[in-house]
Amino acid sequence: MYLEERLGTLGSGAFSSVVAISWLGRGEGSSKSCKIAALKVYDREKSRAKAKQIIAEKEVLTRLQGASGTISLLETNKDDDNLYFVMEAALGGSLHKHMNQAAAGYWTPQLSLRYCAELLCSLTHMAKHGCVHR
Repeated sequence: MYLEERLGTLGSGAFSSVVAISWLGRGEGSSKSCKIAALKVYDREKSRAKAKQIIAEKEVLTRLQGASGTISLLETNKDDDNLYFVMEAALGGSLHKHMNQAAAGYWTPQLSLRYCAELLCSLTHMAKHGCVHR
């Protein structure tokens, strides 16, 4: 994993945090390009009890690799203190944020249909690959 720079925190939880990073991908030679990615950092000590869930998360991300509407796992790594998942960054913000920022306080029927269709396509794809969203 070649980390160029940490750009800021995207979120945090009880045993992990997610930061935006400038990441140099795995391309060969001069084709390597720097891009913004999300780095999920699991504290190995704090997350020991959640090992099965972390393994399941990695398996699901791997299974859904490249699917529309899902985040791709780009790389994993570990050291003595942490586990690292480098993933595509979804920098547009949460669906909840977009709902709250709607001009009239609600979405138009057309926009609602668009988001529902995207969610349904993603959930259908996940189900076809044996994954369930909680």
